[in-house]
Amino acid sequence: MPMKTSISLFQDVKENWKIIQAKYFPINFNSEVFSFTDVSEGFGIEFTLPNSHIHHFFINVKITQRKLLTCQRKYSLHRIILLEVAKSIIYQIGNYQIDEAIDPKFCQINHYGSFELNCLHTDEDFILEIAQAMAVGAKFSEYDQNVDARFKLLEPFNNHQLFLIKEIYRRIAEKFNFVVKDLILGSFYKEMQLQKYQMATLSLQFKNGINSININIFRNQIQKLVRNYEMDEDQAIYFIIKNFFKQRVLNLDTTPLANRECKEKEESNVLIKIANNFPNNFFELMN
Repeated sequence: MPMKTSISLFQDVKENWKIIQAKYFPINFNSEVFSFTDVSEGFGIEFTLPNSHIHHFFINVKITQRKLLTCQRKYSLHRIILLEVAKSIIYQIGNYQIDEAIDPKFCQINHYGSFELNCLHTDEDFILEIAQAMAVGAKFSEYDQNVDARFKLLEPFNNHQLFLIKEIYRRIAEKFNFVVKDLILGSFYKEMQLQKYQMATLSLQFKNGINSININIFRNQIQKLVRNYEMDEDQAIYFIIKNFFKQRVLNLDTTPLANRECKEKEESNVLIKIANNFPNNFFELMN
């Protein structure tokens, strides 16, 4: 029975990784899922970086079966793999960069000239951005649900996009009598120092309301809709808010309404009605 569980979990890991790789990595990127039984038992992922034939930096992530099974009591396997792989990649890159910084013989030992170093740094930047995006996906389901590696994973918003998000949010809030709050703007990695924003969080809540519907927007989502469905940016932003608002409302509470407080029941009914009657597009909202 334990062996059957191990085999089944291995297949689940492979299937989840296939989905993750398709979302976060370029089409021609190579990786391999494997099992190990050395000190402990578990699963790993070996990465083939674009310039791995030139430098000596290899990434090999291992996750024990025990950790996977323990974490699955609280989180989905998909989310666990996203976070654990991201953490391991960032850790391994950090260690290798420390070796390069403190060891005066680093280049001599590894036979690195300027060309090899440039290839190494290119690969480090490449896989580090993907790892950061995976960590974001593990934290924010909206990002993981829509991320598309064909577009820049964590590209910051431009000023016009930030203006559109604020304007569309204001109009939605006014139409349905939500309180207009300041957007929460977030950054990851080096963009934090550059004061460039990669995530915008808006909140839809009635005055003195019980439920706050928080929606996170990323530029990758916008680009995907604009390119794939030929939407204008304002329509794409509105589409994201509309769809995630509906998802959030329908998942607010699984408790039967009859067992909840009267005010909460009344508010939930209103939110569901709004979600089901959201204007189809931004033009309808404005009229």
